Amino acid sequence: MVSWVFSSKRRNSFGEPNRNTAHFDPVPDFEIKHPRGPGKSWKLDDALSRVSQKGADFENGRSLYFSIGCGACHRFSGLGGGVGPDLSSIPAKFDTRYVLEAIIDPSKDISDQYGSSVVTTTRGKVYTGIAVEQENRLKIYPPDPKKDPVVIGYELVKSIEESTISHMPPGLLNRLNEEELRDLIAYLMSGGNPDDRRFKK
Repeated sequence: MVSWVFSSKRRNSFGEPNRNTAHFDPVPDFEIKHPRGPGKSWKLDDALSRVSQKGADFENGRSLYFSIGCGACHRFSGLGGGVGPDLSSIPAKFDTRYVLEAIIDPSKDISDQYGSSVVTTTRGKVYTGIAVEQENRLKIYPPDPKKDPVVIGYELVKSIEESTISHMPPGLLNRLNEEELRDLIAYLMSGGNPDDRRFKK
């Protein structure tokens, strides 16, 4: 007997994720640069005090969005993957504190729609990721966006349980220095608008 600890909201809300990771669609027409660092283990209050600084760099923030992995799963301003929610409407829904906390501690508040599942097979194998039902099989998208999804026939599924760990890994900001953190958050909170006040020198 299969144990389905799997919310109907989570199960039914998924379509096939747009797994554009190695090749974005459309492909960004700008250079994606790696963080300069040195990074640090960012805490919420410390990060908040740094992102309030003016004079952010739009192009650097946009580049960092992709280089640290945000764009692998999240679409923003028309670019990115589709495993997680589209982040284009962030400025209209959330403040800077909420966004920073969601990145620093992604498992604190997990959306029903985008939560991960722990899938155990009848052969004893355990897979964790976003589980999508497709006819007579289950497709599981792992946390690492570079890895291909695992496909399992329903007859091999022993149990599915909701994971208490976010699909988004912690520590994404820890490669960034102060200026880079400021640039990235300014890019997100501007909605991708290069004329936003956050980029005024």
